[in-house]
Amino acid sequence: MENRNNMNFSIISSTGDKEKDMEIHLENQKWSDINISLPVIFCFYHGVELFLKAILFDLDVKYKPNHKITDLLNKLEDQSDDSLNKVILAFKNIMTNNPFNQHFLENKKGINEFYHILKYAEDLKGNYTTIGSLLSNEKEGLENFKTIRSQIHRLKAELIEWRKSQIESKHEN
Repeated sequence: MENRNNMNFSIISSTGDKEKDMEIHLENQKWSDINISLPVIFCFYHGVELFLKAILFDLDVKYKPNHKITDLLNKLEDQSDDSLNKVILAFKNIMTNNPFNQHFLENKKGINEFYHILKYAEDLKGNYTTIGSLLSNEKEGLENFKTIRSQIHRLKAELIEWRKSQIESKHEN
């Protein structure tokens, strides 16, 4: 058993050279879900946050700068623009029907803490977060990523329709 970056590895030697075997193992695992899950999930939630901020900016809505997705969505819901209803529903779907929400529950956190949970090993109070539910899930993990991909596509479609309606209404006036 070998320890690298606080992770234990047990590798069956194929070359007889432990260092070479470790290099081969790490190269083979470079794109596995163990190495890309956290960055992809972080980017997903960060993208949701930035989409919300862009819409609020476009609508000239003032808000206290933060990373809290629910606060941003609440601000968006406060707008009296009915054309936003499908966009808001797409955001709510991401927040409630997301396969990675289990990760937040395991850490006794909500979606608002995504920024710290997925970026840092501990929260602002010094409590360590667990990442076990996000790694090495193979087929189930792949299905989870397919789910967020479809959520992204739905959100994108709703945002495009909303933006088109905004442009059309500007041309009518």
